Amino acid sequence: IIQSGSVDTNEFKLSVKTDTIVTGDGSLNVAGKAELNHATLLENGQLRMQGGNVSVNRLDNNATEGFGGIRGFGYLGVSDLLVNNERLVAENGLLQIAGPGNVDLDGATETGQVDVVAGDLEMGPGPQDPFDGAMIIGPDRYAALSSFNLGYGGTLFLWGNPGQPATITGRNPGDSHQFGGLVDVDGDAVISADLAIFDAFSSVDVPHGDDTLLLESAVTRLENGVRISGEGRLVQRGDIATHNSASGLVASIETEVFQWGSHDLSDPNELRVELGARLSISSPTTGRSGNPFEGDIVVAGGRLDVLFAGGWSLPDAQTLPTGQSFGLGTLKLFESENSPGLLRGTEITVAGVVQSLGGQSEIYADVTLLSSGRIQLLASASDLQLRENLTVLDGGSITGPGRLTQLGNIQVISDTSIDIGDFNWGNSVTGAFGDTETQLLVNPGVSLNIVAGLMGESDNEFRGHLNLNGGRLSVVNDVGFWTLPAFDDSIPGLERQPGVLRLAQPGSETPEVAGASVAVFGEIQMAASRATFDAALALAANSRTKFETEGILAFNKILQLAGGTIDHGSHHGTLLAEGTNPTLLWAGESSLLVSGDVQGSLDFALGPNTVVAVSPIQPAPTLTILPGATVNVLGTVDPFTDSTTPGRHVRIVNNSVDTFRIGAGRTIGVAAILGVGRTEVGAAATLTADDVRQSTVTVEPGGALQMRQGESAIATTSGLINAGLVRSDGGDLEVFGSVEHSGEFFVATGDELRFHDEVAGPGDFTGGGVVWFEDEYSPGASPGKISFAGSMGLTPTSNVLLEMAQAGGAPIADELIVHNTLMLDGMLTLRFLDGYVPTDGTKFELFSAERLTGNFDAIEFPELPGGLSWSLSTTAKRLTIAFNEISGDADFDRDGNVNGADFLTWQRGRGIATGAIPAQGDADGNGAVDHHDLSLWQAQFSGVNASKFAVPEPASANLLVLAVACSLAGRCSINIFRK
Repeated sequence: IIQSGSVDTNEFKLSVKTDTIVTGDGSLNVAGKAELNHATLLENGQLRMQGGNVSVNRLDNNATEGFGGIRGFGYLGVSDLLVNNERLVAENGLLQIAGPGNVDLDGATETGQVDVVAGDLEMGPGPQDPFDGAMIIGPDRYAALSSFNLGYGGTLFLWGNPGQPATITGRNPGDSHQFGGLVDVDGDAVISADLAIFDAFSSVDVPHGDDTLLLESAVTRLENGVRISGEGRLVQRGDIATHNSASGLVASIETEVFQWGSHDLSDPNELRVELGARLSISSPTTGRSGNPFEGDIVVAGGRLDVLFAGGWSLPDAQTLPTGQSFGLGTLKLFESENSPGLLRGTEITVAGVVQSLGGQSEIYADVTLLSSGRIQLLASASDLQLRENLTVLDGGSITGPGRLTQLGNIQVISDTSIDIGDFNWGNSVTGAFGDTETQLLVNPGVSLNIVAGLMGESDNEFRGHLNLNGGRLSVVNDVGFWTLPAFDDSIPGLERQPGVLRLAQPGSETPEVAGASVAVFGEIQMAASRATFDAALALAANSRTKFETEGILAFNKILQLAGGTIDHGSHHGTLLAEGTNPTLLWAGESSLLVSGDVQGSLDFALGPNTVVAVSPIQPAPTLTILPGATVNVLGTVDPFTDSTTPGRHVRIVNNSVDTFRIGAGRTIGVAAILGVGRTEVGAAATLTADDVRQSTVTVEPGGALQMRQGESAIATTSGLINAGLVRSDGGDLEVFGSVEHSGEFFVATGDELRFHDEVAGPGDFTGGGVVWFEDEYSPGASPGKISFAGSMGLTPTSNVLLEMAQAGGAPIADELIVHNTLMLDGMLTLRFLDGYVPTDGTKFELFSAERLTGNFDAIEFPELPGGLSWSLSTTAKRLTIAFNEISGDADFDRDGNVNGADFLTWQRGRGIATGAIPAQGDADGNGAVDHHDLSLWQAQFSGVNASKFAVPEPASANLLVLAVACSLAGRCSINIFRK
């Protein structure tokens, strides 16, 4: 018992083999060596080392043996070393506390203090009560403790100097420390053990800017609720793991500098957030450019918030000259027990690796993937969700059998490849469940190559804005297509936004879509001067394609028009088919609407290799041109190579004053052009004049409109201007509306072309089919020869208008040359142009045919001068008109006057073909009473105006009826006079 005095060992050894009590003002001062082999009690005194060392062995035998049995641990409940109200001080020497007994450093009053300020402290194994007193470890000193438990009321002062850290460490392998109170750092400090645990309500204060705390434990475990803060620096030199022992709390690191990641090339550090744990890092910086993390960050069902100012990075590996690789940063995310791995915070730049290892993982941070960066979806059941505002793909790769879900925006600024199991892209929704807006932007000259099994939540959808800003998008997936869906509010409280593809061109680079087919139910915004689809493109019903500038939308494979609207506004838009074997495919029951300002136009530009077809599983669709729009067809194609799908080709509907123009050297193949809003036109369907709207179809010189289907093809419009080719090949064609024809109509053998309204123009009719005229037909404004390669047919309502004139001093007339059968009917109207008057002996062949049948019901002739008559003659192959002077005496009753009585004589004898005498009305003495005799009577009439005896105009319904009853094997002449 040392009660009031002191025991000084000086340089000698003191061995005490009984219990030792230092009390009152007593002290044990060790300059040499002291061995306290049994229980030691410090009540108010001091156990002080002054350069020597003290060994508290708690052994049965003497301390020099250094070992012993586990017998005689003192009295039950009595500590081996008890520090009540005073200090256990290590000033210069080494204080060793060994043995398996209890050590109560703060004493029964929990106010004991341990100072390790000049010496060192080593404390051996053994269970220890929580230390709620104060322990001070000074500069360049250490406390090597096998087990240390800082209680919630205790304080550990680590007061070091720069380069002379205060250290608390383990004494043996496997040692662990637990901190529940306050750790106060002043200067440099080190916490090192195999395991250092910071309890839920512990705190670490690194208050000054020049303070540094090194966490050198093999594993530093941060329980939810611990707080490490201050203006100083925290340095990770081992693994850090965050554990959930207090739900709802957050472990936080808030020091001015947190230098994380690996510093040992051979042993990269790990930062781990376990199931249910949450770690928040809000330090402004790591003290290194880019705030890199070298090593592994593992988020296993927990949540990690990283809030470095300016973001942070995962670096790529570096290689030393020795070949050793180091410095790789890896982020590993996976779900644990249905709890996803979560990463939140400031932007992360990935030059290293991000791995999704299973289940759902979520990143709520902007991500930039560099060219060396890799995102690896290593498990087929993994789902990595990019949920923040922006993910920038600056090269790099995204690979693996797992799933990537886009719930934020993606911008591609360098060529990037995605080769994964599934890509759930474009998820724009609004409503009661929250708002999500997704965009995918591909920069000019940049390619994004996507290979995935499925894409989108359903139907491989992209909902949101897909912007190809001069970039290229290539998609390959298992189903071979992806879609831009329409707006959907079928789920109560949820509005799923449409898919919008915007094609822009800020510079010379043109946007391009390649790979899998694209089905558009949403919208395409054409804001580029040119954009290319090296993929099949389908415009579905209710879709919209909007030209925001004058541009060309080119497709190299298939453009399927199955409905929707093409809106070009006041701009000139072009749908261009180019490449090796492009196909323009019209399908679906809905109409495709072409609308826009009257100043603009839309071209269908079909290249020389283009195939135009219609889906064999769909009814014939309709292209509807809205008021004010213009469709210009500038392509060239033989569109109907598939004869197995009759009746499946497109119908075009013109409403109002629209224009459908087929450009020079171009061809468009359709089944029908309708001037009415009908979509169903079959073989039995009929259209009347009441159905026709004011619209125009123009075929320019060299252009072609090709019609083919098994049922009747119907083209109806109030204006068909054909300066090119209109081809009916494989079906009958009916044309409603006036036709200006200066090009070519082709009608295949066995087919019929029927004009229901006026036709005018010098164009020919080719092919072996039949051309029918049910209204007026005129070869044009000047006489010319018109060829019919097949047959020509007239109906009772027909009126063929032929003209005669003089050109270059020679008489000319319209001539219709029919290479097969000419079927006469209706009315023939003959006219003189420009004051032309034929002379005696003038003859014109008006019709020629391989075979001529039928007859005209009426003929209207122009007025002839007196003494001149005309005659029509027909054979089996010809119809000819001749003009001749006439002479004779029309005074049939020989009373010296040519008057009305003589006209009555002629009228009574009219029709006598042979053997007639003057008293029967034969004035010219040829034995026949015909129109020549009437012409003579009119020329010699000297009474009242002879015009009252003229043949009435057609409007009076008293046209002279021609009864051409002669045999076609012989020859007949029809002589009719008319003023």
